[in-house]
Amino acid sequence: MGPNGDAHVYEPTPGDTRTLAVAAILIVNGLGLEGWMERLEKSSGFNGKVVTATEGIKTRQMEEEKHGTTHKIADPQITDPQITDPHAWQSLANGRVCVQNIRDGL
Repeated sequence: MGPNGDAHVYEPTPGDTRTLAVAAILIVNGLGLEGWMERLEKSSGFNGKVVTATEGIKTRQMEEEKHGTTHKIADPQITDPQITDPHAWQSLANGRVCVQNIRDGL
């Protein structure tokens, strides 16, 4: 994913598959941020080391948003609008853990 990319909507390319196939390490955020990553990993035949940057962090919660609308608890289709916030690095303490996990993985 290049500069100004959005991990939530990124669509991997055939080139991404080829690049990952020969990689020794894959660093992922985790927490569902890269919903497409598992499919990319499997389709590439990747057999290197996977490092999850968010392993061991204290998760934060956020309101679920669908189609540009934040759903409140009053929405009868959603019983709990709070979901795990995958943007863990926005907490300084969590950012430190992410950096340590990446360092240790390398």
